[in-house]
Amino acid sequence: MASHAEAGQVPVAPDVGSDEQKRVDAIVAEAKRGIWRPQFQPAAPADSPPPCPKLIERRLSEELEYVQRLLEMMGDQLSNDPAILQRHARTMQGFDLMGQILGHISKVVLANDKAAAIDNIGMHELKARLKRQAL
Repeated sequence: MASHAEAGQVPVAPDVGSDEQKRVDAIVAEAKRGIWRPQFQPAAPADSPPPCPKLIERRLSEELEYVQRLLEMMGDQLSNDPAILQRHARTMQGFDLMGQILGHISKVVLANDKAAAIDNIGMHELKARLKRQAL
């Protein structure tokens, strides 16, 4: 009888933690189905002029906000499990930090005065990274 590798199949992992994996898979599947997608506007015809920079900035800001919401929702779902919170407390805090950074960057991208928007960021380390001098 041929082994999994010989048959071109990947062996299935043991069924350890399958309920948790199913829950995470459901969250990912829900996100992929587009439940949390940003508003979509159809692309302009190929012969139309490219969008203006301000429109591009707005769209980039919307995408950043979308990713921020996805992280927040996934973090909320995962934080409902006490075992995950106990084992991965620092990682779970990372979801919040990533969401904050994305929110600040979204505001900077959309701002008319980007330097002032950076100055208004409350996260000292992010502000310092954005204000550092080029090499």
